[in-house]
Amino acid sequence: MMGHALGRELKTTPMEAMLRSVRVAAGQAAWYDSKVSEAPDDDAVAPGGSHYHWVEAAKEAHRSSVSFSAIALRSGLAKILVEQVTAQAQVLAPLLQDLLAQLEEYAPPEVVAQARVGLRQRLLELDSLDWGTEQQPAIGAGSEEV
Repeated sequence: MMGHALGRELKTTPMEAMLRSVRVAAGQAAWYDSKVSEAPDDDAVAPGGSHYHWVEAAKEAHRSSVSFSAIALRSGLAKILVEQVTAQAQVLAPLLQDLLAQLEEYAPPEVVAQARVGLRQRLLELDSLDWGTEQQPAIGAGSEEV
């Protein structure tokens, strides 16, 4: 049964597969680093030490991470991601403008002003996110709703 799960086909693009490989390799390297950090002393991470196998595994994971990252950079993945986000923004911007225009028709000016301030705050929060991580912080967490 495991062979079926291991060999199952996934719907993905080469870009998604490459990015996932970079992220998984970085996650593996971080996990092995944490195992190395659990060593009780320097002798444990020396050849023959109780944690030396984690040192070797961490080295290999870092090599994989660097290798996948180099492949991604050579393939122009960053440019593709920027183009993708730009295209998404070009779709979202008119939608947000239309929403604000409709709000101006039906809501009092102070509500429209609050909505504009809230939208601006959320957009600034988006701009400050670290988009290189797989799990993103929640937008607007702990802030007042508009």
